[in-house]
Amino acid sequence: MNHPLFWTNRQCLDFLRVVSNYVDQSPQDVRDRFEQIMTSGMDPSWKTRVGEVVWKHVTSFRPYSESSYVHLVRAIRNLYEHWSSVVLSQTPKDILVLMGENPDGIAAYFTSKFPRLMANLWTSTLTIEALSRLKSV
Repeated sequence: MNHPLFWTNRQCLDFLRVVSNYVDQSPQDVRDRFEQIMTSGMDPSWKTRVGEVVWKHVTSFRPYSESSYVHLVRAIRNLYEHWSSVVLSQTPKDILVLMGENPDGIAAYFTSKFPRLMANLWTSTLTIEALSRLKSV
């Protein structure tokens, strides 16, 4: 796999979805390690960076912790998973202005707000994979 710096927006979203699903199904120690790596060099709260309009939209479906980057990744994954013509008809215009009608706009929006997001996500998966290999030795 190439480094995420060279990926398309769709590849970033697909990777984010796979990792988010993996972390959601992992034991607490894996989620904690993932959170620790993801927060490296990031703001303590992602709510401010995404803005009030996006925060209200994503939290209208489920609660998220503004200090958890696992929750940020889950929120992005959920936006991507549910981005369809049905959802678009119900999506506030403010969100469509920010992200567009194409799912690629989700990646573009969030990577512009969090330039380290994909690199931290990539690093966290490499670290967690390496740790799991060490545990099996």
